[in-house]
Amino acid sequence: MSPFVAEVDAQVAGFMTLEPDGHIDLAFVRADLIGRGVGRELYTAVRKEALPKDMSRLYSEASDSARPFFEQQGWTLLETQSVMHNDVALMNHRMEKRFDRASGPNRCLLSKW
Repeated sequence: MSPFVAEVDAQVAGFMTLEPDGHIDLAFVRADLIGRGVGRELYTAVRKEALPKDMSRLYSEASDSARPFFEQQGWTLLETQSVMHNDVALMNHRMEKRFDRASGPNRCLLSKW
């Protein structure tokens, strides 16, 4: 798993992981920095990592709060599901983004956080 970490003022601002099969298992942005470009920068780094590995798809089980972010990046909702963890039902959203090598990495401007 390749972790990507964003820092602001020498503090962790967020992180995102990429597994060899294209699974984004962890995606987090500190609450006070949501909407300020941290998630986009992390996602751009993940896409750049995935591109030379010929991944045709990225996928994740997104939380309710992460779902809008992934949708803004052009991801597709596959299904909303309930999973059990320690006898507690948790909801998440199976999502994916398909692409081909010709599409190149997502482009975004560097953001000031």
